[in-house]
Amino acid sequence: MSARLNVFLSSVQKELEDERVIVENLLNTDAFLAAHCSPVLYEFEPACQVYLLIVAAQYGTVVGKLSITHAEYRRAKEKKLPVLAFLKGDRKARREEGTETLLRKDRYRPCSRNPVLAQCLSYFHRIEERGSGFRRMRDQMLDHGLDQPLLGTDTGYFQVTFPGPGENLDRILVPETRLTVTPVIEAQLNGRQKKMVALLAAGEKLTSRRCEHEFGITRDTASRDFALLMELRLANRQGCGRSTSYILATKAS
Repeated sequence: MSARLNVFLSSVQKELEDERVIVENLLNTDAFLAAHCSPVLYEFEPACQVYLLIVAAQYGTVVGKLSITHAEYRRAKEKKLPVLAFLKGDRKARREEGTETLLRKDRYRPCSRNPVLAQCLSYFHRIEERGSGFRRMRDQMLDHGLDQPLLGTDTGYFQVTFPGPGENLDRILVPETRLTVTPVIEAQLNGRQKKMVALLAAGEKLTSRRCEHEFGITRDTASRDFALLMELRLANRQGCGRSTSYILATKAS
C-alpha cells in the first residue's frame, strides 16, 4: 500500500456520535492504520477510496427522498468504492422505516468479519486488539499476580475495573526483571513449550531432532515452537542447517 486511503465515515451523526469518534480515533492513533488511512467525516468530503458505514435505528435527516447517510451510501456504490458496513444492535431489532428500506432494498450486507456492533464494549475489545494501551495494563496486572482488567458499560459509560487482591495481599507480586518467563509470556506457551524453556534455562542446548524424539512431534511443529520462543526472546539460534541448535536467550543478546 503506497498511498494513504481516505476512509469516509458515514452514519447518523446524533445517534452514533460516540461510534464515529471511536472509529475516527482508531484510524488516527493506531500505528498501522494511521500510516495508511485518513478518516474523513461528512463535514469534509475530499475524494475518498473507502466508504465505512455504521447503521443503527434512526434514518437521519432527509434531503429530497433520501437521508444524507442513505444518499452517501448510494453514491459510494455508484462510484464502486469498497464498502465496510457495520450494523449496531441485533439484526432483527426494530428500526425506522427509512433504515429498513436501506437494509432491505439496497441489499445492505454487514461486514462478514464484524456483522454487529452490539454495544460499545464489543468495539472497545476490537480497539484493544489493534492498540497497546489495554494490553500494557493487562500485562502489568498479570505480572503483579492480579487478574486482568475488566471492561464494561454497566453505567452507560465505558469503564475499566482493576481487580485488587482483596484481603489476600500475598497475591501481589513484585515483578522480577531477571526472570526469563513472566506471567504474561507464560500465558502464551503451551505445556510442551514450557518444558522446552525449562530445559534451556537449565543450560541445555535443544535441537529439532531432540524435540521430535522427546516430545513426539514433527519437524514442522518443532520449528514453529522455536520460532515462537525466539519471537518471545526466550531462545537464540546457533549455527545453521543440520548444526542448528537453540540456547537460552539472555538480555545481553
